[in-house]
Amino acid sequence: MGPPAEPGYVSIEIVAQNNSSRSALNQNLSPLIELQKLDLRIAEIKDQRRKIPERLQAVEVPLREARQLHQQTGASVETLVKERRSYEQDL
Repeated sequence: MGPPAEPGYVSIEIVAQNNSSRSALNQNLSPLIELQKLDLRIAEIKDQRRKIPERLQAVEVPLREARQLHQQTGASVETLVKERRSYEQDL
């Protein structure tokens, strides 16, 4: 190491060593950061998957109601057609 640095100044060698160790540290942390991103994505997907039954139920209720209404309407139409035929025969 060179001569001591003046007060308020940092030795260039110390900065270079710190930068070198930071670079090595960043290289070691990079895979961990990527792994954490993947873990977060997996957690997000699991949460979405957990919510699927709730979402299905939410859309099935209106569908069931619409089918029931369609069935009732069809039955009403059949009844009205029979009544009309009955009236036509009376004429």
